[in-house]
Amino acid sequence: IQILDGTRIRKIIGTLVEQNPEIFDGTCYVAAFGKTGKSGEVIMYEFNHCVKIEEEKLIKVWDLPKLPSNSKIVFVEPIYLF
Repeated sequence: IQILDGTRIRKIIGTLVEQNPEIFDGTCYVAAFGKTGKSGEVIMYEFNHCVKIEEEKLIKVWDLPKLPSNSKIVFVEPIYLF
């Protein structure tokens, strides 16, 4: 079992963003996958605190239909493996 704290999660997110700048450009939006208040929101919180992204680029799933057609969307969600 591996438990990741906020510091480790932020390091992983920061590394992913740093290694994939073409994904996280001006047309990228980030949304938590799943219901509000669940684990995806926690990852979204950590994402927001380690990556400098415009506030309007952090969206809710119900905002997806309002995005421009050329948008890239990154869904964040922890995955549990048993």
